[in-house]
Amino acid sequence: MHNLGIALILVVLWLLTQFVLIPYIKLQVRRKASSTHPPQPEEIWVQDDQIIYIAGINPTGVELMTFDPATRQFHRWKDTWAEWQTRLRIRNVWFTGERRPLGDK
Repeated sequence: MHNLGIALILVVLWLLTQFVLIPYIKLQVRRKASSTHPPQPEEIWVQDDQIIYIAGINPTGVELMTFDPATRQFHRWKDTWAEWQTRLRIRNVWFTGERRPLGDK
């Protein structure tokens, strides 16, 4: 019975490592790398569970777009550079590495 308890503990530790610890570490690495990557037009980023499209950048800030599947509408807004840096710091935002114009598959 003692070996069964040890085996159960090892299985639980393995599951926590595979499904909690490793994904968390990967997310933190992506966030860290993205915090030094300046956003560029037509880039695809992820914030929490939604996709953010960089529609454009200019000296005053970043133009962003998202798509709401429930309403089937695009939302567009602009972050100042300070707001963008705050977003990177407090939200789970990371660059996917993908870049494409709207409408391309």
